[in-house]
Amino acid sequence: YMNKVLLIGAGIGMAPVRALARALPRGVQADIIYRSHDVASMPLAEELIRIADESDGAIRLHLQPGSRYQYPVTPQHLGQLIPDIAERDVYACGPVGFLDDLQDSCRALGVPKCVVFS
Repeated sequence: YMNKVLLIGAGIGMAPVRALARALPRGVQADIIYRSHDVASMPLAEELIRIADESDGAIRLHLQPGSRYQYPVTPQHLGQLIPDIAERDVYACGPVGFLDDLQDSCRALGVPKCVVFS
């Protein structure tokens, strides 16, 4: 890990992202983006809120319930949400199309490492 990371999960892909969030060493700053169709489809939200609350500000959680059009993984959207994204390693898990779009955006934004798994 760098000292700053971005963890992104979509749908069922949030389970491994949650495991990564729990394993982050002290001193690592992280943003976590949790994407799903709606709030009812976010069963890990409460646990992630607790993880963020217990991090003393080291972890920021971004819940994004809604369509992929509402929360696109475009360079513009990611750059606005995470202005220092080019200074972070990105780890993501989710559907293949989502991950393909994310990798394209990471390249466009100059992200040093983008690790995806589906």
